[in-house]
Amino acid sequence: MRMLRGMSYSILTNVAGLLGPLVTVPYVLRVLGPEAYGRAVHALILSTWITSVLVLGMSNYCTRQYSSRLLQSASDGDHELSGLVSLQIFAACIGTLLHIIVIAIAFIGEGKPDPIYLIYVGVTLLSFLNVDWFFYVADRMDIFFWRTASLRLASIAVLFYAVRTKSDVMTYAAISAIFIVLPNVVSFIFVVRRHPLRFDVSAYKRLAAARYFLANASVGSIYQFADQFLMGILSTKENLAYLNVCKQILAVANMVVGSASRVLMPAAVHAFARGRRRAYICKTASVCGATVILLALGMWLFGGPAIRFFAGPKFDAASDHMALLAAIFVATSVAVYIDTQVSIPLHRERFTTVSNTFVAVISVTIFLAFLHRVGFASALLGLLGGETVGVFVMLYLHSSSSAQVAGEKKLNRFATVFDDFDEQHFHKDVGCIPALYSRLKFGQTSIIIYRRKKAALSVPPEFTADLTLVELGARSKAIFYAKALAYLWGNKEITVVNLYHFSKENLFFFELLRLIRPDITRYLKLDMDLRSLAWITTRRIGFGAFKSKVSLFMAGRIDLISAETQAIFRPLRDHASAFRRNLFFMPNGIWAEHASSTSKVEQREKVILCVGRIGTAQKNNELAIDAFCKLERREGWRIVFAGPVEPDFEAMIDGLLTKRPDLACAIELTGPLDKTHLYALYAKASVFCLTSRWEGFALVLSEAAYFGNYIVTTDVGGAREITDNGRFGTIVENGTTDGFAQVFQAIVDGKIDLETMRGDQQAYCASQMTWESLVALLQSRIRSHTTQNGRT
Repeated sequence: MRMLRGMSYSILTNVAGLLGPLVTVPYVLRVLGPEAYGRAVHALILSTWITSVLVLGMSNYCTRQYSSRLLQSASDGDHELSGLVSLQIFAACIGTLLHIIVIAIAFIGEGKPDPIYLIYVGVTLLSFLNVDWFFYVADRMDIFFWRTASLRLASIAVLFYAVRTKSDVMTYAAISAIFIVLPNVVSFIFVVRRHPLRFDVSAYKRLAAARYFLANASVGSIYQFADQFLMGILSTKENLAYLNVCKQILAVANMVVGSASRVLMPAAVHAFARGRRRAYICKTASVCGATVILLALGMWLFGGPAIRFFAGPKFDAASDHMALLAAIFVATSVAVYIDTQVSIPLHRERFTTVSNTFVAVISVTIFLAFLHRVGFASALLGLLGGETVGVFVMLYLHSSSSAQVAGEKKLNRFATVFDDFDEQHFHKDVGCIPALYSRLKFGQTSIIIYRRKKAALSVPPEFTADLTLVELGARSKAIFYAKALAYLWGNKEITVVNLYHFSKENLFFFELLRLIRPDITRYLKLDMDLRSLAWITTRRIGFGAFKSKVSLFMAGRIDLISAETQAIFRPLRDHASAFRRNLFFMPNGIWAEHASSTSKVEQREKVILCVGRIGTAQKNNELAIDAFCKLERREGWRIVFAGPVEPDFEAMIDGLLTKRPDLACAIELTGPLDKTHLYALYAKASVFCLTSRWEGFALVLSEAAYFGNYIVTTDVGGAREITDNGRFGTIVENGTTDGFAQVFQAIVDGKIDLETMRGDQQAYCASQMTWESLVALLQSRIRSHTTQNGRT
């Protein structure tokens, strides 16, 4: 619904945008005449050419980066927004300088430059205010529409009032310049008032990341503006005026496609990040294709009368011209769709650069060859030929790349190196991530390299097609790591290596791996709690400070690092610049395919469930027992502890039941359970309770949320992500017995609507916290890294 709403406002915005050329161009052509109008157009083209490359050319880059950052962390949007706007400021300054230089060169030997050219220098300088991409990502096309419509109407009124004779060409130029800048000013004020921006002096470094977007815009601008610029020099201003009218109509039609593509692009970025590429393309391509064909037919059938209305009776728009415009529109639309909905989400914008190069060379060549034979129509012939070839080039490159990726998968393996791996880790992140990397066809059967300490492990039946175990015998961790390095050096099909925890051993391991296998992508999953974070962020002096700087230096050289919680992600990113390049947010999840086989129950039981290593100091299960014993009314509610039980805790429960025999039917210890029985218990329980003193990201929280348990938890890692900051549960921030007892009593008394909340919680978890979507997100980061570093 949100996408349809954005699309509707996007269409309305295009309709509002039509008001300008439909109303003003016929009037201006008649009042100023083709020659004077062509003079104004020639001056405007220079500014438009420069800004379309250096500022507007990065619009798709800004859309992708802002969408991706919001996907990782909604609270981190302002930081990214500031960086992108700062980048535009740098680009606008460069563009203004270039604009002045071109004017100076063009008027060498002619004295002072024509003042009409100087008017548009201000337009170039203020082009950084253009933040239209923000409205597409933020889904605020309603604001975008009302801004466009109101200012279009104002510009029409001012133009009709002020432009009356041929001598008003300077007035026309000034009005057009003001109303180019004014919409951007309004949008910028809207954004700044809601999102505080800070100038980022290092934003110019982003130019390297946006290089393909700039290259695409540079090459694309050749066939968009070079023909008009050259027409104004090699032919008459009258011919330029008529070519400009044709391109105005083409631009309006392309505006519809461009706006729709920008509305859809955030959804494309999200769909590709979640591994839903094929479904997304099938869903959108047919609708977009049918719409383009209908618009092309309308242009062909009704374009002639429209152009005669634009340019007046002197210009007879032949049916051939309309057919050319319609064909150009179809070819351009296909190219825009491939670029915005496929190439950019896949970080393959370099394909568009290659395609645009073909378009530029072919279109200009045809234009120059036929200029003196068919006049302004030569530019249309050139554009059609170039765009058609460009589409085929893009299709060929994507087809070749897909074949290459398919070949790479045969040689691609994901390997996790984990010293203490045992049976329990198969169903945790250590086992699920490599298994799903293979299951989702991102590579061959994944490998877990571990140190054999007891009996040999065997892969569970549900993982046999996805995992291979490599046992390495070693008396110490140092010997194990040495053997692991030797194994990775000898097995070239392994292209991604994953370690867990921010430790000096892992940092040193990755440094050595970088030396012997620089082609490998090194991925560190932090699995970090607040205690470890404090060690990293605490300022030290002396040798401690030296060790901290060395650790941060080595961390900055790792290719990818993921943090499971926002409480870890944000402080790390803000603490050191080393983490701003490679750190991303990826919570823990649940393997939905495995969990979905659990039978759903019609009626939930009055059960408060606790899962984990029961009775350990970390899990602090005594807190749950004490809170449960404080209940004034139980109304048939029970508390169940699932998992291996520490002897001291079991003895404590026995003592409690001796003193409180009324609790004998209300407290249960299940002992160890396999996943099938544990998931069945989740499915029956109404409430899940976690009383841990510390956690990195408690995996049991993802499991409980997936099965719709109302969550009552201490404020540990994962609690805020799983409950959406308390929306789907209660975070007992003080972690006291009284705090838990009050929540338990509210549940028993029916003051918390568990049924209503369950559906929303399960939907939230299914969309945000499944390993299927999270591993697809990880793969998109891996692909982005390898693409940017030229490994694919």
